[in-house]
Amino acid sequence: MTRAAETRWTPERRLAGLWRFAIAISIVNLLGHTLLGFEQPAAVPFVSLATAYGVELLLEAISAWGMGRPPRYRGGPKQFVEFLLSAHISALAVGMLLYANDQLWLVVFASALAIASKMNSYGRQSVLEMWFLWVAPRRLPVQASSSR
Repeated sequence: MTRAAETRWTPERRLAGLWRFAIAISIVNLLGHTLLGFEQPAAVPFVSLATAYGVELLLEAISAWGMGRPPRYRGGPKQFVEFLLSAHISALAVGMLLYANDQLWLVVFASALAIASKMNSYGRQSVLEMWFLWVAPRRLPVQASSSR
């Protein structure tokens, strides 16, 4: 990376970009569900946000505990909200781009995987293991064998 590029990209600029994009994607979701006729149920963004926030906070708490440091979301309401900006953007994007009709468990899985994929390979592995051990056996239809 060149010296000029290093001076242009700062944590403050990154945070400002996250704020702008989070506000923009929130407005697009709001307009999409109220005026533009998004076909997803209105619950999709809320389910996606709740899942993404929960997974992000859980994985950060586990990571902080394992590394012996305080969680990055501690330090006041502003730092808490800023910590969740990335999860907010991912959750709303999943809700916009994935058409799961009334099967909200697909939105839950996709949101959890989106957040876990940012963490590390262990986060992705944990979500995939949860899928194959807990969700898939309960959701996939079982074909009845014919006895002819």
